[in-house]
Amino acid sequence: MDRPEQPNSAQQLTGFNNIQSGLDTLDSYRIRYAIQFEGKDEDGKELKTTADFLSEIAQTGDQRVRMSGTQLSDSNPVTTNIEIITLGGVRYWYAEEGGSAQCISLSSNELPPNSSPIMQPADVFGSIEDLRLVEKNVTVNGLVTDRYQVQQASLNAGQVGEFSGEVWLTQDGKLVVKYIGSARGKLLLLAGDSEGSINWEYQLESVNDVASIQLPAECEAQKPLDDIPIPASAKDRSQISGLITFTADDAPAAIAEFYEAELPKLGWAKADASELGDMRTLEFTKQDRTLNITVTPADKGSSVIILEKRGG
Repeated sequence: MDRPEQPNSAQQLTGFNNIQSGLDTLDSYRIRYAIQFEGKDEDGKELKTTADFLSEIAQTGDQRVRMSGTQLSDSNPVTTNIEIITLGGVRYWYAEEGGSAQCISLSSNELPPNSSPIMQPADVFGSIEDLRLVEKNVTVNGLVTDRYQVQQASLNAGQVGEFSGEVWLTQDGKLVVKYIGSARGKLLLLAGDSEGSINWEYQLESVNDVASIQLPAECEAQKPLDDIPIPASAKDRSQISGLITFTADDAPAAIAEFYEAELPKLGWAKADASELGDMRTLEFTKQDRTLNITVTPADKGSSVIILEKRGG
């Protein structure tokens, strides 16, 4: 069995200004990181707050960002869980609190590749500087790394004074695989201006081994339906339950013509249509489903509301 190799002499590296350096060279990955604060709030009461994060990119190009947080102030815990998933050209916002969950889907057709809507590691962690080698050939999360003591560091999510930490880097020095630290200071992200102790841990996992991303069950119901087409010019699409909204550069008459042409191809029967000035309303039916489409003129093109009803 290979054992970690002790360095013959102190070896130093300058460090990183961005903990995410090198991630863009990977096909896929998963990052888990957590940060905790303990101290007192502005009224002198005990304050303990934690946040756990997940950030992953799949081989398909889909991505997930998740933040779970718990705050305990005066013995009253508050827990929230937020996920934002970009999957198949649609962005899903998932929130869970107090045992209830909700998911909303939004069009992502105007988002740049691999864009992230909420917290990323670089938003939390700042520079990692003055690294002193203390151990070589340490396998962490399936990668061979070298372990360094961190002499100086900062947090973008707070202000730190007294500090200690260690970091594990791939042997080419390009990727942070693990990073742990503790400090005294302020964690503005979670505790505002309160001062106390801060602890954190960062792990890079499943390098080039995240095949796909799964949606929460509540978001599966928000996936675009194969038999309700959306015009190619649609923007700002949103969906929740049976309600779909979007805008388009096309005039209301052109949107109405699109649905009158496309929906019958997918098994929908036209039940009603009306015009009021430039506004168009359409109704289609299919088995026990009814589709009401309202198209109104907007500053540039149209605003569209589609309501699907089932049963009755």
